[in-house]
Amino acid sequence: MGNALEKTKENAKQYAKQYAKRKVKQLVKKVIRKVLLKVLKKLALYIGKLLLKAFLSLVALIGIPGTIVFLVITIIGGAILIVAPSLEWFGDDSPITPEEAKKQINQLILDSSELEQYRPPFKLVTAIDAVRILKEDKQPWEIDPEPIVNGLAPDFEYETHEDTYEIKKVIETEVTTYTYSNMGTEGCQTREEISSAFCSEREEHKHIETETIIEKETVKREFLKSAHAWNTLDTFYYKEVDVNGEFAKQSENKEGNTKTTTYKRLIKEWQLDTVNNIKNYEKFDSTITSLQFKDDDINLLVASLIENGIHMDGYTGSYFDVFIENGMGMIVPQEYMEIYIAANKKYGVDWNYLAAHHFIETRFSTMDPMISYVGAEGHMQVRP
Repeated sequence: MGNALEKTKENAKQYAKQYAKRKVKQLVKKVIRKVLLKVLKKLALYIGKLLLKAFLSLVALIGIPGTIVFLVITIIGGAILIVAPSLEWFGDDSPITPEEAKKQINQLILDSSELEQYRPPFKLVTAIDAVRILKEDKQPWEIDPEPIVNGLAPDFEYETHEDTYEIKKVIETEVTTYTYSNMGTEGCQTREEISSAFCSEREEHKHIETETIIEKETVKREFLKSAHAWNTLDTFYYKEVDVNGEFAKQSENKEGNTKTTTYKRLIKEWQLDTVNNIKNYEKFDSTITSLQFKDDDINLLVASLIENGIHMDGYTGSYFDVFIENGMGMIVPQEYMEIYIAANKKYGVDWNYLAAHHFIETRFSTMDPMISYVGAEGHMQVRP
């Protein structure tokens, strides 16, 4: 009995020791993560743009939440040494797995719009969340992605137009008529018939009488009028066109000796005419502003977006100065980049100078008209 009791106590002791060890290990991991995040944020802001991009390429490339590569930065002899051991971001104390977190974000993005082309990109959402983790000093599972997705989700406006159809009803009625032929008294069968002057034989005749009725019918259709996404505002214009459609049989009903067949064809239809596409970052700006991002946070975000291949073509929003300083290439409309590069090779003028001049003069050719009162003309407002 005594040995059994001692054994039970020893087992309980070992269990308590192992339990305490696990808890201490979890606590240490949490403290290390917290300290590293603070150190990384402060160091990342001072180690230069190239190092900053390298840091964010590791953080944002995978997406947040997810597995993060920590940067342990050690200063040796005035030089900066970067070591990137892969540590599990979601530890034993994490309430959800990385796969569950990723699935949650993807579902939020999927639910944000039926039209896939207007949904906020996954990498954009995770890039913003990566900066939030550093800024807000939180664990990845403490960052709620829903407000970000909702802020970047598109808004749609619809309008109604009426297509015109021609309805043709063909009514066919079977009509029976009779003719009588006089045969004389020899054809009579009874005394009563003989009393009449003549007896007759009846002949039955059947034919179809057709009546066609033409009517018009309008059918309302809903069309997308405008789509305001995180980086664009699309406005759709429609026009009514004549359509030489063919009649298609819709139904056939028969009642008594009358059959009615209904046909239908499209004669006027509303079709898409033009789409006006304007770069618009109001949703992006509003979302970032709601997070109270400072210039340092925007610097981190710019580098993160660059590394993730998120272009900000034509961005002229609230944080334009920070973007143009650190990521000008990503906000220049890509159709003009080829022109700048070609001009740089031919004339030796830096492409970023040309882009800056282009923006200042005509906001990347979006100002109308592009002719000034002092005689300057064209995209760059050059005097002839």
